[in-house]
Amino acid sequence: LESNRQGVVRIHALFAPDQNAASSGPVFTHGSGFVFDSRGYILTIDAAVEGAEEIRVTLASNKQVHARLVGRDPISGVAVIHVDVDPLPVVKIGDSERIRFGHYAFILGNDFGNLVPVFGTVHEIFQGEDLIQVSARVQSSYGGAPVFCSDGGVGGMVWRYQDTGYAPLGQLANTFMGVPGMPHSVFVIPINRAMRVAKTLVADGEMAY
Repeated sequence: LESNRQGVVRIHALFAPDQNAASSGPVFTHGSGFVFDSRGYILTIDAAVEGAEEIRVTLASNKQVHARLVGRDPISGVAVIHVDVDPLPVVKIGDSERIRFGHYAFILGNDFGNLVPVFGTVHEIFQGEDLIQVSARVQSSYGGAPVFCSDGGVGGMVWRYQDTGYAPLGQLANTFMGVPGMPHSVFVIPINRAMRVAKTLVADGEMAY
């Protein structure tokens, strides 16, 4: 667990001030991510960095560094950013094909500045949408957090949530950026799909569909 923890990062995106808002300062949002390549490549969700003027990353060592956007894919919800720190400790990547209903899930995410663990269980696997639903309570800043399986490997990445009850996936509108509350169900991008997209973003900067 401790070695995996070293590869989890906190993401802080800065946006231009809203001209209609009372405050004139920049807007900050918080997200999570994890290092999947020791050369400084970090996996997160598209919503955590979309439209950001500046991206900062706080490493597990509490060192804060600037990051650049490598590529983002709004269709899958996956994004990759890069920091000029080499080498970086990486998380252990698992195999999402082995995840089953009832498996335990360990989520380590950015609780508005602190890395805080949350435990849950796999509630549903949506084969058609290639998504996993985990019953857990997380903060909105957990978007992009790794979801660890019982074998210690990352089985997925926190994507979206549903506050209460069940709704068809097509009706899920809540994302992790700027939405308050304590969700009951977390929708997770399987790591196999996330890594396929991430590797393509690193190589080409975009996904071709």
